[in-house]
Amino acid sequence: MITRMMVGVGIALALYAPVRGYAQSSSNGNYIVQYGDTLWDIAAEQLNNPEAWRELHRNNPHITNPHLIYPGDVLGLVPGAGTNATGQETSPSGKRSDKMIARPWYGMPAPSPESRKTSRPAMAVVPTADFIEASGYIIPYSLKELMSGDFAQITGDASGTGETARVIHAEFNQPGLVFGDMIYINRGSANKVQEGDVFVAFTPRSEIFHPVTGELIGTQIDINGHLRVKNTEANISAAEIIKSYSYIEIGDHIIPASEISVPLLKPAPGNAKTFGLKVGNQLIAHILRERVGRQSMSYGDIVYIDVGAAQGVQPADNFIVFREIGEGFPRQAIGRLLVLSVQEQTATALVSESSRMFNIGEKAVLRR
Repeated sequence: MITRMMVGVGIALALYAPVRGYAQSSSNGNYIVQYGDTLWDIAAEQLNNPEAWRELHRNNPHITNPHLIYPGDVLGLVPGAGTNATGQETSPSGKRSDKMIARPWYGMPAPSPESRKTSRPAMAVVPTADFIEASGYIIPYSLKELMSGDFAQITGDASGTGETARVIHAEFNQPGLVFGDMIYINRGSANKVQEGDVFVAFTPRSEIFHPVTGELIGTQIDINGHLRVKNTEANISAAEIIKSYSYIEIGDHIIPASEISVPLLKPAPGNAKTFGLKVGNQLIAHILRERVGRQSMSYGDIVYIDVGAAQGVQPADNFIVFREIGEGFPRQAIGRLLVLSVQEQTATALVSESSRMFNIGEKAVLRR
């Protein structure tokens, strides 16, 4: 309601008139609009109450839009002032103000463009595959199992020692290894490691338990970077760090790298900010953990959920996070999750919408 009068200059260009003219009021209760006036300001100056702008508008039916008044318009400050018997607005002298009137002009209407069907290229859910990989995921092993011979077999323990594959040394034995540093791993030609093989270095962060059942889901891992084998001996290989998301340390676990593709964005079905969300028989997920361990999360955070490929979840799927107060109460939608990567029983997702903070254990329903 406090919209300033704008003076049109050129096509589709409107400028404010910042300089106010001197007050133009008279004893017969009329006021002549000046450059920069608004009904709010006039009511404040002439009626000593800015809230009286509505009454001012009602008293002047020739002002059809209270947002648009123009220099030279004559306003009646009290009922009956400002118009004559024929309904024409008058100034104190019986004439309209001789000030030049500036009214906005926006040019001739632009011709409607020719309608043509164009297909918008599908967008990726995130800019790069690195973002997806650096978000980490949950592997279905306990911390104890990650140190066991069973996990060692998965990473190619041909020697039968039961030692898990890991970074064992650095060229200068320095901590905090990054892109370009040379390191050594405890796998070699005897483990069928070849020059050019690429491994992922990761750090186990913590075991993840289901917030409802208490069941062990697995261990969250942080992906630290990639290393490429340069040359091999029987049981040890030299490798160069070719990508680093965070520091790689001596002792970090390694597993063979897999190809990561960036899924294309799907339409975002459903309303993520509504009451009365209908769930029906759709797949329901629970939020297991936020990537860095926060108890509450919102837009932009990375989370892990308890459904995955085994339940038919796919990258780029949408989940609506909702809250239930109690039996019979309407469900409140409070956010949206966008799936980045999928494992067998879990998935990694980005919080792409949030109307409020939500917590570990909140439910989310699949929307397609």
